[in-house]
Amino acid sequence: MERFDAFCQAVCRQVRHATPRERRAIRAELTGHLEDRAEDLRQRGMPEEEAEERAVAAMGDPEAIGRELNRQYPLGWLIVSRCALVLAAVLVLHLFAPAVATFASVQGNLSTRSNPEMVVQRMKKGSYIGLQSLDLSCQGDGWTLLVCASALRQEEDGTWNAAVATVLYSRNPFSPLPRHLPERICLGEELRGISRSGGKSESVTTYFSQVESGQPSVTLTVPLSADETTCLDIPLDWEEVL
Repeated sequence: MERFDAFCQAVCRQVRHATPRERRAIRAELTGHLEDRAEDLRQRGMPEEEAEERAVAAMGDPEAIGRELNRQYPLGWLIVSRCALVLAAVLVLHLFAPAVATFASVQGNLSTRSNPEMVVQRMKKGSYIGLQSLDLSCQGDGWTLLVCASALRQEEDGTWNAAVATVLYSRNPFSPLPRHLPERICLGEELRGISRSGGKSESVTTYFSQVESGQPSVTLTVPLSADETTCLDIPLDWEEVL
């Protein structure tokens, strides 16, 4: 847990305008996400030390996170928090409602990146065959894409679709994803559709593409920049079908 403590301390050192109670809340929130992610990795067979290291790395630069958080707690907030309760409530509602919304967005980003296994659990509730968990990833300028699972689904006309579930997030939880990035990612030669949820800085997206029966894999094409792409080879499991 020393890595978690060091990460949280590095974040909170930058949050100079928050009250001690608010810093404790920030620390508890960050620690919770780190512990959840590390536990998920341990359950998937990763050694404890490596799981903690991977969980910390997934969160991004602690000083950058702390500086962004500090902007949500301007010096006026510290002064107001020492004022009378009624006056403080009025000022908070008037001045800091956007900060509350921003913090909710950040929480969504941290929750999504720290628990990609939730995507697999969600797919288990669908009518899929050959569902398998994956641990593939790639990185672009400020963002990370995790490929969490692949599965198969037979359509009414007898054709097969591959389904590939992904988690895309900004490494700085206060920064939005590049415009339309989830929609620019393509699966296979014939993209049949996507299913997406999430916020400005994170996206949980499942891509669908038609495949031939027994096809061993399908390609996920990811744009890294305006003139550069990378391709991930996504395995498909036909054991239950063939």
